[in-house]
Amino acid sequence: MKSLELYYADLVKWYLYRNDSVSKVKNEIEIDGVEAFIDIPFLNHSGDVLTMDLFKPTHRNDYEKLPVLIYVHGGSLVAGKKRAAADFCKLFAKLGYLVFSLEYRLAPEVRVYDELHDLCAGMDHAAKLIAEHDGSFSKVFLGGESAGGFLALYTAALQNNPEMQQAIGCQAPVLKIMGLGLISPMIYTTHFDTVGIFIQGLAYGRGERHKAFKPFKNPAAEDFISKLPPIYLTTGKADLMEKQILKYACELEKAKKDFTLNHWGEDPKLFHAFPVVRPFDPASGRMMHELDRWFRKISEDIEPIVEKRRDDMILREATADDLPTMKRIADEGKNFLKQCGVYQWQVGDYPSRSVYEQDIEKKQSYVLCKNGEVVAVAALILGEDPSYSTIAGKWLSESGKTYATIHRCAVSDTVRGQGVIGILFEKCATIAKSLGAMSLRIDTHKDNKAMQRALEKSGVICCGIITLAEGLEIGQTRLAYEKILDQ
Repeated sequence: MKSLELYYADLVKWYLYRNDSVSKVKNEIEIDGVEAFIDIPFLNHSGDVLTMDLFKPTHRNDYEKLPVLIYVHGGSLVAGKKRAAADFCKLFAKLGYLVFSLEYRLAPEVRVYDELHDLCAGMDHAAKLIAEHDGSFSKVFLGGESAGGFLALYTAALQNNPEMQQAIGCQAPVLKIMGLGLISPMIYTTHFDTVGIFIQGLAYGRGERHKAFKPFKNPAAEDFISKLPPIYLTTGKADLMEKQILKYACELEKAKKDFTLNHWGEDPKLFHAFPVVRPFDPASGRMMHELDRWFRKISEDIEPIVEKRRDDMILREATADDLPTMKRIADEGKNFLKQCGVYQWQVGDYPSRSVYEQDIEKKQSYVLCKNGEVVAVAALILGEDPSYSTIAGKWLSESGKTYATIHRCAVSDTVRGQGVIGILFEKCATIAKSLGAMSLRIDTHKDNKAMQRALEKSGVICCGIITLAEGLEIGQTRLAYEKILDQ
């Protein structure tokens, strides 16, 4: 009699075949400017013959080496083929990359340890081909979607982790991974959810290897995260992995790991791993360009994405027409704080619609817009704030000097992790200065590490601790920040 895990494996295979993700994917579309090398053989550590595909641009600068992307397909560890990601890889190659797409063996015939073995062997073989195809050894990135993202995450963690290498009996790849690009990645395999219930037995099995690997089954462990390179995460409301990914983003934030979260929003067409499933969709193209810019940013080829976006964003006074969007963004921020374990904005319906209506009426409500779309909200209030009258510490500005305060600051999930808070603060500072403020103040919860990092990057100084003097959270303490505005 089959176990539930085997039934799950059969179900995943049936689903992928039914949706043409494996059985009927032709990937015969030739893309101008891309050369393809299909089914290049390599040996894994057991002596089995596996294959990889290689894609490279035909038009490029002869004086520059190509950055390298090594890509891992998904399929719940039990199904999937590299050819299902072929068009995605071709399009990414056209952006100026040498792209390798690796095959690996599948569960339940093998376990996750064996799949990691295969990927390490594939990367080592790719290293032998990089120079031949004018690739750069100093700009190597690893990516994958769904379960491929999970395997890419663990392959990257092997780099600086001899204990983990010993546990699975495999050395880390010789290539140094500069960054991880993960599309709808499966992160957790041991939680009591749809993934964990079925995947655990298939992925890890039983026996000595399972025991040895047990300390590394939590990718949110501090020691695990510390071994990782910078990470780019993508997800959306229609992504079945969204909760896992947002939870992991919170863990990365707590660990102060360098990462970017790209949330696609609520469009139901932007489903799980859609950039790979529908690579020619305009939204997929935008995501690929975002990932390309992020790769180049961390390899210092171009300016940070935030610098390129700064001039594309406009801060304006909010109107009554903005209220539905403002409330939605506030609720997204409230939910993100909850998932990160931050007890801020968790009492009652705050910020409520009526609060925003009052801010608009008093002309102290602002929205940050990108291409006409509201992506962040804040209240900018000139004058004394009762909560700031007493501080355990010392303000930068002298007593009696006019200051402005930022309250009810929230960012849309669609731009979270992309430096938008810093842009919002900078533009609020410009307006505050025009209103005659000598300084700008803001407070945040002690556990809100994301906001603290954003403020520190913007040159805002933590001055001490204040106690909230009004509102639903009256009596709670907050870290207080201030920045002197150049006159």
